[in-house]
Amino acid sequence: MTSATGPARSQERADYKHEFDDGDHAALLERLRRIKGRAAVSGYQSDLYDQALADWRRIDDRQKGLTAGGLGAKRTESVYINYTAPQLILPF
Repeated sequence: MTSATGPARSQERADYKHEFDDGDHAALLERLRRIKGRAAVSGYQSDLYDQALADWRRIDDRQKGLTAGGLGAKRTESVYINYTAPQLILPF
């Protein structure tokens, strides 16, 4: 997913074997917009996804500290859903 202001890359590192480019993200977003059932997609917070999925719910988690390459800075991971999720009560 794209960063809040940057390209669709993982902090300019090869954290993943296969990275989406901007065209891949655009194609995914187009397909997600056409889904007639429930859908969810997750990744790092992104202006591109915020705009394309503006009518979806975004749930953020800033507690992540791990990347595929090991320990890293905390980043905001987001889950975008096109439905109303039940509220979860966790026993922490």
